[in-house]
Amino acid sequence: LTGGVNMQNFSAAVPLPPASQADTCDEVVDALLSLEMFGNEYFSNTLSELVTRIVVFTKQNLRRLSWQKQDLLLVVYWINSLLENFRVEMEAGTSDGSHVKARCSLDASDLRQLLNQIQQRHIQEFQAVLASAPTKTHNGHQKQQVHPTSTVTPVIAKQLGWLIKNDKRLCLRYISNAGCRSSSDTVCHATPRAHFIPDSIDKLVRDFIGKKFGGIKEEYTNL
Repeated sequence: LTGGVNMQNFSAAVPLPPASQADTCDEVVDALLSLEMFGNEYFSNTLSELVTRIVVFTKQNLRRLSWQKQDLLLVVYWINSLLENFRVEMEAGTSDGSHVKARCSLDASDLRQLLNQIQQRHIQEFQAVLASAPTKTHNGHQKQQVHPTSTVTPVIAKQLGWLIKNDKRLCLRYISNAGCRSSSDTVCHATPRAHFIPDSIDKLVRDFIGKKFGGIKEEYTNL
């Protein structure tokens, strides 16, 4: 994370290498740990405490969630907003920064809004895949089937968010009796999806597969 960075001359005239986008939440944590280590040497105690608070919160709360790469960008922006808010308050002398630390909570309104925004996008993506999935008519021909948007509830979408591998969500048809148009064990015909066998499946998702895709394949009923 410090590759290419001049660690001897901290002048503003020294250019910084462009930041790379994180692929996983672990990379975000690693970057925060580097910032914390640097801050322990050069930051004020108040700012160092804030960075440590962000590190602990990210490790204990955000890292246990499933993230797509594009979602992590929003998380990084949120973390940057904490640091920027702290800087503004310190310059204005209006606060000791304690309420900025309080924003490191799953109950914080701005973080809840961010998580809801991500969840709604996941729901829309999943609904789009369902709507475009073809089904067979009685005469064997395929037709487009459109499902009502109310079938994918936020609760189900949250559970689907855990079924991710290599930044792609599980194709539910792959493990269902309906089957997927792609015969690959890894690649789905729908770009945002992938074929893999999850460690387990929540009952809500299992019931959803039963209603929409005729149930889970017999070999996967132990999931």
